[in-house]
Amino acid sequence: MKDFFARLLSTLLHPLLMPSYSILTLWFGPFEKMKNLMGTDNLPAIIGWMFLFSAIIPVILLITLKWAGIINSVTLNKRRDRKYPLLGTMISNLGLFWTFHYMGFGLILKVMALASATLILMSWIITLSWKISIHMASLGGYLAMVVMGFLAGTKPIFPAIVIMLLLSGSLGWARVERKAHSPAQVIAGLLLGMFILGAFMAPVVL
Repeated sequence: MKDFFARLLSTLLHPLLMPSYSILTLWFGPFEKMKNLMGTDNLPAIIGWMFLFSAIIPVILLITLKWAGIINSVTLNKRRDRKYPLLGTMISNLGLFWTFHYMGFGLILKVMALASATLILMSWIITLSWKISIHMASLGGYLAMVVMGFLAGTKPIFPAIVIMLLLSGSLGWARVERKAHSPAQVIAGLLLGMFILGAFMAPVVL
């Protein structure tokens, strides 16, 4: 049963889904200031482009690399399998940044894409010698965005702290339970994601 829940959490909070979750959270959550910085009311367009570059293209890359025998598994459980998928996903996020810029979307969307590319780059550098948790890094970025949203508005910060503790604790447990990472790799990933996204978002929203 524990393995089932660990697998479920790892799937629902997969790194490729977190960018789309971020957009939906900003759109439907109490983050009016950040929503106004999107520069458009066309949610389907935002989600469509975001999902294409942050999920569909990386999945196609994974399948292609597996088919070509370059990686052993699309789950990237082995550190050496992560090199090319991370680089490809970083480039895809840079493509998302360019697309948002070309489409005339707001600053916060471009910052999110650029921050994601930077986070992936830093994760790739660390992964060359150590298996940092990409799951936790992406969740850390999401949580940093939520915290910034509360700080930029008038709502109390306490709900964001509760969300942060519940999500990070649950996913961290899941990654360790599945023997995908050590506690240190989980914590390092979370802190890396929070730091990079926070550093990019703070000047824009605060």
